[in-house]
Amino acid sequence: MAAQNAFNTALTRCGFNVNTMEAIIDEGFDTLDTLATVDEEDIDVMVKNVRETCRILGAAAAGNVTFPCLAIKRLKAMRNWANKLLRTQQSLKAGLFTGVTIQDAVAR
Repeated sequence: MAAQNAFNTALTRCGFNVNTMEAIIDEGFDTLDTLATVDEEDIDVMVKNVRETCRILGAAAAGNVTFPCLAIKRLKAMRNWANKLLRTQQSLKAGLFTGVTIQDAVAR
């Protein structure tokens, strides 16, 4: 549960609102471990799927689901950061994706 809360908080730090965070998790992007196993193209497909579903549902869509450009960029940076941690045999802890770490990850 703590790992899930840390991941949710990391998604918030990326810039996603609660409704969008829930949509991302519903698409299966629910842990840092999972995020590390997908490609950037998979993130693009997930965003497209969620947007299309919201478009089809129209007024019946749950909440305000938005994908700001910078938030997507930070999500992709978090994915790359997680892969770097795995390559260097460090543990994946979403709670460490903060401040300078986010800035460095986006810069790469």
